[in-house]
Amino acid sequence: MLHFVYYFELIIAVMLIIALLVALVALGLQLYTGITQTDADIFGLFDFLGKAFRVIIVVEFLKMLIKQTPGSMIEIILFSIARQLVVEHASALEYLLCIIGIAILFGIRKYFYVSTFDEEAKSKAQSLPVPNKNKDDERDH
Repeated sequence: MLHFVYYFELIIAVMLIIALLVALVALGLQLYTGITQTDADIFGLFDFLGKAFRVIIVVEFLKMLIKQTPGSMIEIILFSIARQLVVEHASALEYLLCIIGIAILFGIRKYFYVSTFDEEAKSKAQSLPVPNKNKDDERDH
């Protein structure tokens, strides 16, 4: 069953990469037409930023599928909230809530996030043991 889930995730990742390539081409075309137009407006810029942030979020999502670490999950949530702040037209309360959300995520990353989760996930994926720091400390004494 785990092999089925692994291959299912792999198929989804390949489909996302294809969609990402198509989105990058469309984004490049939109940038080109925005530059060549003489009456380029600011709303075209916000539309371009929104699409660019969506592409970035898909890239972060792909990284999360590949790495499968808590750190990659925090990064995708940060990018999603940042997109909301930059692109969307919201009320002051919504901006405040987004900023509080980002502050909470930075606090989680600094105070509660344990980087050994990432190291353990990498070592399990590569079937390598994680070095134990306590054994090195005992040898020094």
